Parts: sequence; C-alpha cells; structure tokens
Amino acid sequence: MAGGLTQERLRHEPSFAASGQRVWREDLQGLRVVAILLVGVYHVWAGRVSGGVDVFLMLSGFFVGGSLWRRVSTDRPIGMRKYLLRHVRRLVPAAATVLVATAIATVVLLPVTRWADAAGQTLASLLYAENWRLVIAGSQYGAVGADQSPWQHFWSLSVQGQLFVAVPTLMVIVGLVMRGAGRRARRLSYLWLLIVSTVVSFVYAMVLVRVDQPLAYLHTGARAWEFLLGLLLAVLLEVWRPRARSWWIAGWIGLGAIVSTGLIIDGGASFPGPATLVPLGGAALVVIAGAARTTGASRVLAWRPMATAGRYAYSFYLWHWPILVFAVVVLERNVTIAEGAMILLSSATLAVLTYHLIEEPVHHGTAGSLSRTLASGWTVVAGVALVAAPMVWFEHVDRAREIAAATMEGADLEVYPGALAVWNPEAFGVFPEVEPIPGLEAAEQDWPSVVGDSCTGNFTDSTLVRCDYGDLDSDITVVLVGGSHSEQWFSPLAAIASDRGWRLTTMLKPGCPLTMPADGESESCQEWLETVLSTLEDEAPDLVVALSTRRTEQGDAVPQTYLDVFERLTTHSDVVAIRDNPWVVDPTMPDCLAQGGECAVPLYEVISRDDPTDAFPMDRLSYIDLNDVICPDDMCRPVVGNRLVYRDGHHLTDTFMVTMQPALDARLADALTQLGWAESTPPAA
Repeated sequence: MAGGLTQERLRHEPSFAASGQRVWREDLQGLRVVAILLVGVYHVWAGRVSGGVDVFLMLSGFFVGGSLWRRVSTDRPIGMRKYLLRHVRRLVPAAATVLVATAIATVVLLPVTRWADAAGQTLASLLYAENWRLVIAGSQYGAVGADQSPWQHFWSLSVQGQLFVAVPTLMVIVGLVMRGAGRRARRLSYLWLLIVSTVVSFVYAMVLVRVDQPLAYLHTGARAWEFLLGLLLAVLLEVWRPRARSWWIAGWIGLGAIVSTGLIIDGGASFPGPATLVPLGGAALVVIAGAARTTGASRVLAWRPMATAGRYAYSFYLWHWPILVFAVVVLERNVTIAEGAMILLSSATLAVLTYHLIEEPVHHGTAGSLSRTLASGWTVVAGVALVAAPMVWFEHVDRAREIAAATMEGADLEVYPGALAVWNPEAFGVFPEVEPIPGLEAAEQDWPSVVGDSCTGNFTDSTLVRCDYGDLDSDITVVLVGGSHSEQWFSPLAAIASDRGWRLTTMLKPGCPLTMPADGESESCQEWLETVLSTLEDEAPDLVVALSTRRTEQGDAVPQTYLDVFERLTTHSDVVAIRDNPWVVDPTMPDCLAQGGECAVPLYEVISRDDPTDAFPMDRLSYIDLNDVICPDDMCRPVVGNRLVYRDGHHLTDTFMVTMQPALDARLADALTQLGWAESTPPAA
C-alpha cells in the first residue's frame, strides 16, 4: 500500500498553508516507515492488522489527492495522460519485479494444483483488480499460512490504484459540468464532491462492516473514505495554518494511536468501519503537528535515516508478504522470532535493490541513460511475461479439461470406475493403474455442468438463480438447494431425475448452505435464503435435497439452524438431507498428491464417528450418508478408482461424482421408502 505515496521528493513537498510558505516533509517520510514496519511486524509475528495500510491510504490521499486539488482549484488541467503515465512509471516497475519473482517461487515451491489460481491472481494483481478477485472468490483477509495467497497484499494496492483513476476522473467530470461557472463556484463544487463522497463512503463502510465485514475489508467503495479523508486534510491545510506550539502534544498522541492500533483493535474484524478512525485520526494529528513545525514526534519522524528509509517503503511492502508466505511453505510451520527478523531484513535488502535498480531509474532517471533503458526494458519484458504466462497456462488447463472430458465421455469404466469400484467391487473392483482423471492441473476447475450452465449464484449477489433439468413436464418436482457442497451432488442427482422422470430444479449459491438466515451469514446470503425459503413455501415441491451436517472442530454436526429450516420445509415438502463429505484441508488432497506425499487420511479424523443425524429424527425428513463410498475402508484417499476424489480441500471433483450415481440412487431409494414413496412417486400422488 506504500506505493500510494508519490516518490516525489517529499522533503521538497510544500504544506498547503494559505500563506504559501513551504514546510519540509521529512516527518511524513518517517511516518511511512513507522506504518510499513507495523505492517511487516504484525504480519510476521502477530497475524493481525496493524492499521499501517490504512495510514498509507490516507497519506496517498493527502499527497496525490492534494496535488490534484491544487490543480483543479486553480483552473489548471489535470492532464490525465501525463498523470496516469507518471503513476504507472512509479508503481508498475517494482510491482512487476515482485510478481515475476513470486511466479517463479510458485512454480518451484507450490504444487501444480495451485498454478491456475496463481496465474489468475498474478493477472489480477498486475491489473490492480486483486481485491475484486478475492471478493468474487469469497476470500477474506487472513493471517499467513502455507495455504495463504502470496498475492493477498495486492488487494490494498488494487484499491489504491482504482482510486488513483476514479478521483481525478470525477474531478474532470465536475470541471466539464461546471466549466461555464466562475472559479469560486467550481471550487465549491469540487469541495462538495469530496465531502459528500467521503461521507457516503464512510457510511457505506460503517453499514457494510456490520452486514458483511470480509466484503467491506476489500471493497473499494468502503475504503474510498480513507483516501478522501487525506485529500480533505490537504484542503484544510491549504486554508488553515496551525501555529500553536502545543501541537507537539497532538503529534505524540497521534503517533501513539497509530502504534497501538494493532494492540487494542482487531482491525481484521472491524476495518474499514469507525474503528479505523483510530489510526487515521492519529495520522491526521501527526500531519497537522508537522505543519505546525513542532518538535517532539515530528522531529523524531524527520530524523534523516527515517526520512531516507521512507523511499523504500513501497518496495518493502511488496516483498515482505510473499517472502513470509514462502518461508512458511518451506518451513511447514510459522516462523520464529529470529526467522521473522531475517524475513524483514531480507525484504528490506530487496527493497533497497529494487528501488535503486528498478524504481528510481524508471521514475527519475535521465532519458536515454543506460540505467533507465535497462530498467524500463526489464519492466516491459516483465509485464509482457506476466500477461503471456498466465494466458498460456489457462490455455493448457483448458486443454487438459477438454481431454479429461473426452476421456470421461468415452471412459472405460473398467479402467476409470471411480466410486463404482467401491459400490460394485465385484464388477469394477479390479482395474489397471493409470494416470488418474482429471489431470492435477485441471482438478481445481472440475465443476459440475450446472456451473457451466450459469445456473448458480455468486458470492456477492442475492439474486435467486434457478434452472430446470430432467423431465420438464413431470408432475414430480425435486429441488436441489444450498451452497457449493450441495452443488457437487448435481451430476448424479440430475442423472437420477432423468431416469426416474422427475423435474429437477436447482437453487444454488456458493458459500450459502440451506439454513435459516442468521447474523453469521453475509447480507447477500441472508437475502438469498429468505427468497429461497419463501419460494419453497409457495411452490411446495415434492422433495427438497440439501445437506444435513456442517464441519466443526470435533468432526461434524447438525446445526440448530439446519433443524429449524428442516422443520419449516417439512410442513409442505419431503426432505432428504445428505451428510456433508469429509474436509481434508491441511494439506489439500490435490496439493498432497502433486507433492508426492502420503495423502490418505483416516475418515474419523475428519468427521464424527457417530452419525450426528441419528439424534434428530423428524417427520417427512430422511438422512443419507455416502461417506463410506467417498472414503472406503474408513480412509479418505486422493484417488479412488483412477479418478481424483477432491478438487481442493473440501469439494469433490465432478469426474468422481458422476460415478456416485448408483450409490446415491440406492440410498435415495431407501430414504424415499422411509418417507412413504412408492417407486418414484410421493405419497400424495
């Protein structure tokens, strides 16, 4: 996030005093150092949010936004082309360098199963869209771990980059609308735009934090007020020059607030809501104290070594996170204090090298000089490679998926029996050893066809997406409903519906299992569930198929909210609830297989030995447990019957699930018999 502070010589950056008097800004360089060290220290040793990123975003608004304000308020054009090119030269060379290094480390240290996601995150980071990729993927900011993304920290750079474009664009639009007005009217228009935008963004963040904090944390609209607050501070110091010598007290208070934020506030669970005012208020006090030319904190922050170190903050931020993630991958544990210190020292060393060899030559080097030519050439080559390599890998993965699909369509079940080797070992229990399908590089995207049909919702949208399969004219309607763990049962259930002459309706939304709307769910999930439950009550389908259990630290259990929704549904429909499959997340089965490890996990290490559904009988409700087929002989393995079972840590491949049809059909028949169905017909018929 440090990249937001322009690398202009901050020591020559004027304050925005009405008198026009210039005040040197070494203290704000020092503030950058404090903030970036807090980010690094908290990431390495505490696994918490320090507030340093928020301070950087505010200071970006102060300097970059303040510069924009001075231009538009004096009727000087922004010059978007020159403005954007300047920031591209400032930000992209170092970012591209780190992304190339991260990509190489990914190929060397991470299993092939993570390369497709790596390619997508690399592109998203390069294009300053990583925060939205994380939102779409349903990810949230988390502490370091072997399974954590080495690109996660680019979310903040993405937010910043988007604001670098959005803010001047809005200013240009206002200038065009108000071009016939006088200068005072235009200045007031710009000022009101900033004030209203800041208030709207803050209120939006305050509300979104309460209903979906992980989304708010990554959302550009919820973060914009931090940048705009810095811009408004720049406007304030244009018309007001603090002169009281007592401002030195405020400087120390502000610095104390910044340093203590990570100790007193869980920013990962509360930012960017009102709690963010603690570090931002502290930063504002430090800025004002510096403008007042006070001693104290400002003098300490203006210490020349601190000011010099500030120029390396951006590169340090870029390097520290991937180095930390890969260190955890190599060590297979969290780092010690000494190892953490080495990580920070390595990040600082690479930051200095990156600044002098890449950043400074491109941004400030003399045109035509050898250093600038080499650095600029490297940046272009790195940028092209960062676009081309992911595209080549995507093409490779798509080709692997096509081959897998063709293999499955014509698959000889004697070679690739999958679950049939467990369900019917007499006919399919002996098969040759061949490379399993799909290939590891394609496993992550081995989804059921309902996904390809665009018949599922997404993480952030509450719209109910529904599709119909099977016999569309049937008098019997079966609804498959819930999140991605219900979704993975689509292929065998769709085949059964076709065979039995049922109409199968899907109501699916990833990350949103069928449960009663609760405060723990995201706002979009709650709204989606309310729509689903109302629709099911109005239409009263013959049968609803959902999940019966949810993972816990002790294994799995039937949540009370599941029982509440079953009780509600069984007033008008029969319900069959399938026990959730085992989760194997550390490491995931595909990652373990790609790394050549011993991957089998005892079944009852990942689910409860006693079926939790036994304790909750209910009229018009029948339970199904198929985990003995997924994990035969009480062992969960990455491959069963020459088919990959898992596509990640808890989802099953569709390649495997299509072979679950006979097992599901038989268990479903038993469940329907318990519900009083005759053959495929409900009792009411």
